[in-house]
Amino acid sequence: MQRSSIWTVSLAAALSLTGAAWAEHEGGGGHRPAGGHGTTPTFAKQRGSDEAHEARESHSGAKTSSAAGANSASRLMTRLMNDPTLSARLLALMPMGSTKTNLMNAAKGFRNLGQFIAALHAVKDLNDPKITLATLKAEMTGSDHDSLGQAIHELDPSIDAAKLKTDVTNARNEAKADLQTVKAAKDKAEDAKEAAKEKAEDAKEAAEEANEGAKAGANFATRLAARVANDPTLAATLKGLGVTDVTTAAKGFRNLDQFLAALHAVKDLNDPKITLATLKAEMTGSDHDSLGQAIHELDPTINATTLKADVTKARQEARADLKADRAAEDKAEDAKEAAQEAAEDAKEATKEAAEEANEAAKTPTSGGTTGSTTAGSQTRP
Repeated sequence: MQRSSIWTVSLAAALSLTGAAWAEHEGGGGHRPAGGHGTTPTFAKQRGSDEAHEARESHSGAKTSSAAGANSASRLMTRLMNDPTLSARLLALMPMGSTKTNLMNAAKGFRNLGQFIAALHAVKDLNDPKITLATLKAEMTGSDHDSLGQAIHELDPSIDAAKLKTDVTNARNEAKADLQTVKAAKDKAEDAKEAAKEKAEDAKEAAEEANEGAKAGANFATRLAARVANDPTLAATLKGLGVTDVTTAAKGFRNLDQFLAALHAVKDLNDPKITLATLKAEMTGSDHDSLGQAIHELDPTINATTLKADVTKARQEARADLKADRAAEDKAEDAKEAAQEAAEDAKEATKEAAEEANEAAKTPTSGGTTGSTTAGSQTRP
């Protein structure tokens, strides 16, 4: 009895500093009779701390909600079902040959993801025949709702307090690291998805432009010349880039974006080796070089860093030109629609005024009506 009391006091001192950490993810939920199932005063105190922490986090602020616990467990199962990265990482902590179905079954009963992953790590790290996922789960999800540390102590009381503290801390830190890694992978996948979406949109725009050219039944240079004739903003942009003959200058280029980027590159580089004619020959010839490849072919002395910056700048300037042109077109279209609406309103107002004047002409005035009546009365016998 004396040795047992000394061990309990030692365990209380070792675990008192980790109460808040355990409560964050695991928290006790049930109550057992004092002294039942080998519970020490230390663990009873820990359970009380866990419950108090969960109560503070509860929306009600008064007690831990069983409905909230059920919702959390449901979210856990949904997350495992729909997150392949997380499932694959956790399967590596399961016994060899485990399937996703095994993982889902193992997770049932745990209140949240952090609690489940910490239990998986504890089982793997301890490698104790007394502590399997099944036995640990029974302690943590049973009627007593033991925390991870309580459950480990119940299953193997021979583990001393210092080691128990270290084991629990390591398991919970590993669980946090897993969640951070999975989140990073998810963010990376989201970025890749967004990049693919942007690339698809760019391809769609290019396809739409090519389709427009096919419908017009003319090549790009001819279509651009016709467009410039009716687009003063674009005409001014091309003139500023040194284009005097649109049809000749644009002939061979695939689209306006490519043509404008080439024009800006020639102007920005101001390199005698790189003219619109030489650049166009490289970009529209049999090799169909990109803008960067064409510049490198014409002047290999330009280093890679400068070349990348030059190409990026030229493309950004081309896109800015296109955006400005679209904005001008939209503004002109809005003005046209406003003028049409004003003309229709004026027409409608004129029509209404004419109708009112016509009605007024048809209706006798009150003075004329009275005079006629009076005259009639005088001639009546």
